[in-house]
Amino acid sequence: MHCDWWQPCVRDATAQLVVQDTDDGAQQMQYYCPSHFQMRLAEIQESDHLELQESRTPEQQL
Repeated sequence: MHCDWWQPCVRDATAQLVVQDTDDGAQQMQYYCPSHFQMRLAEIQESDHLELQESRTPEQQL
């Protein structure tokens, strides 16, 4: 599976995030490669309307 980063990324996604939009209550499961995973976590932390519900990395899936 490829990374869900907003710009095309052909790297394999290794991490999974469940993100909730606090404005409309919508929840999305997203998958990211290692570098974009860290960037997405930073975006969520800075956002006023996104909340991290769950994250899994390969180490946690073992």
